[in-house]
Amino acid sequence: MTYGSTGWGRADAPLVQGIPDVTGDGVPDFRATSTDGYIYLYAGGTAAHGDRKAIDGGGWHTVKAIG
Repeated sequence: MTYGSTGWGRADAPLVQGIPDVTGDGVPDFRATSTDGYIYLYAGGTAAHGDRKAIDGGGWHTVKAIG
């Protein structure tokens, strides 16, 4: 099964990180940086991820890790 098929290369999403369920639906979520400098939250799903929601902007495209 393909969860996300396009736009997930390092050039598009320099950092992708799985995180615990923050949306309250019982499925782990993930966050990703983008070349526009924003960090986005993606709701996890059983077959596909949800729409992205910007959670912070500015400068995230250069971050190599979030601890």
